[in-house]
Amino acid sequence: TLVGKARLAMRRADDARAGEEEWAVEQRTRFYRDAYNLAAYARKLAPENLDALATFARAAEELGQTREAIAALERSAKLTGADKLKLDAVNRRSVDGSDV
Repeated sequence: TLVGKARLAMRRADDARAGEEEWAVEQRTRFYRDAYNLAAYARKLAPENLDALATFARAAEELGQTREAIAALERSAKLTGADKLKLDAVNRRSVDGSDV
């Protein structure tokens, strides 16, 4: 699925974060850009798909598209109710365990 491919790209980006080489930064950005585009297309095809919204929000946030990330999370909250919203796009830990 598109969302599955987007999540795989983000997992690869997170793995690249562990490397400290300069190329890892560029590669990580490419992986998140791919995830962003896949999730955006998934959202277009299924605008009420909660997984697509959450994946898009995380990819957007990683790329500095904060307004788009917030809009996707707000849409999720409207669809599910704020008390049931998954906040893994916002409430996650980095590889070393510190807040991101």
